[in-house]
Amino acid sequence: MPNDGTTPPAATEPGPPGRFVVSVTLFPADRFHEYLCEAPPPRVGTPVVIETERGVCLGWVRRKPHPASAREKDALPSLVRVASEGDLLQEDRNREREIHAFRVCVQLIQRHSLVMKLVKVHYLLGGAKAVFYFTADGRVDFRALVRDLAAELRVRIEMRQIGVRDETKMCGGVGHCGRQLCCSGWLRNFVPVSIRMAKDQNLALNPQKVSGACGRLMCCLAYEHENYVAMRRGLPKVGKRTKTVHGSGRVVSVEVLKERMTIELDEGGRLQVGRDELVVPQGPAGAVGGDYRQEQGSSTQPAREVESSRGDPPVGAVAQSPAQRPNSRRSRRGRRRRQSRSEKP
Repeated sequence: MPNDGTTPPAATEPGPPGRFVVSVTLFPADRFHEYLCEAPPPRVGTPVVIETERGVCLGWVRRKPHPASAREKDALPSLVRVASEGDLLQEDRNREREIHAFRVCVQLIQRHSLVMKLVKVHYLLGGAKAVFYFTADGRVDFRALVRDLAAELRVRIEMRQIGVRDETKMCGGVGHCGRQLCCSGWLRNFVPVSIRMAKDQNLALNPQKVSGACGRLMCCLAYEHENYVAMRRGLPKVGKRTKTVHGSGRVVSVEVLKERMTIELDEGGRLQVGRDELVVPQGPAGAVGGDYRQEQGSSTQPAREVESSRGDPPVGAVAQSPAQRPNSRRSRRGRRRRQSRSEKP
C-alpha cells in the first residue's frame, strides 16, 4: 500500500472524453468499491479519496478503469478526488495515531474485564473518527469502553465486531503451503467451504491438515473441488462392487486425478485398473454412464420394454394390491401370522 508520502509520477492516463469506472480498495485484498470519475481516469496504484458508509477514506485504484455504461452512471457514486500530498501526509499521521489508540483500547478492555480481542484500529482520512475491529464469542456490552475511548482519544468511536476469517485477513500470515495467506494476499470474498470438499479430494480428515490459520477449513479446498467432482463422475465409490475386464471385485481406493482405482478381486489379490477397464452390464439397472466398456455378448432390450418394466403394467393386465402379490412384505407377514396361529394348541 503506497503510504510513504510520495505521489506516483503519473496519476492519470489519457483517454477518450466521458466518465469512467474505477475499482478502489481500502486494504490489501479488500473487496472492490466502484466509483465514477471524469476523464482522464487515474492509473492503477494511484491513491484516491472516496466517500464510504463510514466516512471519507483513502483508497487505492486496483484495476484498470473502463468506460462507464448508462446503468453504472446512474447507480455508482462519484470519486471525491485524486489524493494530494497533504492527504498522504495525513494518512501517515493517522497510522501513528492508530498505534497509540490500539494500546489505549487494550488497556481499557482489561480494566473493564471485557471478553473480547482487539484486532485493528483504523482512522478515517480526516482523523475525526476511529473504527475499532474486534472479535468475541458473543455479544459484548462495550458502552463504558466507548465512553472512555472517546474521552481519551477525543474522536468519534465506532466498534465493529468481525469473524475469525476477517481477523486473519486483516492480520495476515503464512499458510501450510509456505506462501502468504490467500485471504490477506488476493482473495477478495470468502466462499463457503465444507468438509465434503476434503472428502471428495481424498484428503486426510485431520483438523490440523485441513484447517487454516483462522481455525476454519482452508479456503483453497474450494479451488479445485469442481474439477474433482467432474472427474469423479462415473467412477464407482469405495466399498462398492464393480466388474472389470479382469474379473469382479470390490473397490478399495480411488485415485481421482489419475482416474484409476484399486480393486480387490473375488478370486484373490488386488489390481489397479483404469476407467476404460471397467465393465457395465446392459440394461437400466447397471447403466452408470461414462466411457465404460459394454459387457460383450449381451443383448440390448428395446426401449419400449424397458419403459414398460419401470412404469405401468401392460394393457390388459390386472393390477394387484400389495397384499395380493406373492412376494410382497404384507403377504409374507400374513403367512407367518397364519402359521403361528396354526402352531398354537
